[in-house]
Formats: sequence, C-alpha cells, structure tokens
Amino acid sequence: MKYLNGNIKKGRTMLDENLDGHTQLATLLHEITFDLDPEGNFTFIDPCGLEILGYSEEEFAKGVNLKCILVQEQHDKVSRHISDVLSGERVGGGQYTMIRKDGTPIPLYLYC
Repeated sequence: MKYLNGNIKKGRTMLDENLDGHTQLATLLHEITFDLDPEGNFTFIDPCGLEILGYSEEEFAKGVNLKCILVQEQHDKVSRHISDVLSGERVGGGQYTMIRKDGTPIPLYLYC
C-alpha cells in the first residue's frame, strides 16, 4: 500500500507540473488558449482569453460552454468541428465570431 500511495503522489505531482507548464505556455502566447471537453464546455482558458472575453476566472469555473460565447449561426459549425476532432480527424481551423461578455463581437480563428 505504501508503494501505491507513493505512485499516486508522484502522479499527482507530475500532473500538477504539467498543468502549470500548460498555463505558463498559454500565458506567454498572448492568444486565447483553451481546452474543451467533448460537449464543448471549457475545461481551461488562459488569462489572456479571460481578459479579451471580459470574464472572470470564477465565472468560467462555474461552467461556460463554447456555444454560449459564439454567435448562434455558428453553433452547428462548431459542433461539427468538435465532432471531427474527437473522431481523430485533423481539421485545421476555422473562422468564428465570439461574443464578449459585454455583447461586442470579436472575430477569431480557432485552430485545433
């Protein structure tokens, strides 16, 4: 049992270090960098993305879906894009219009 607990602790440390590195890299890029789950819910967004979109970290922690910040006309397109990525296709990117918290649109190029 002691060996198992040691491996669990080591695994958690490696995961924490990996997440810290991911966050540091995203911060240095000065672009919106995010991760989504299969349903399109944000699991990570970098500080630059929060600033550009006008949301707080706490608001995103409560749960935000990508479709909530995209114009309605692009919901089907992003659903197909996510589905293609999950099926292993290399889809490149696409142009989308996100809506900031204050309602102003912002054109973006999303790359997967």
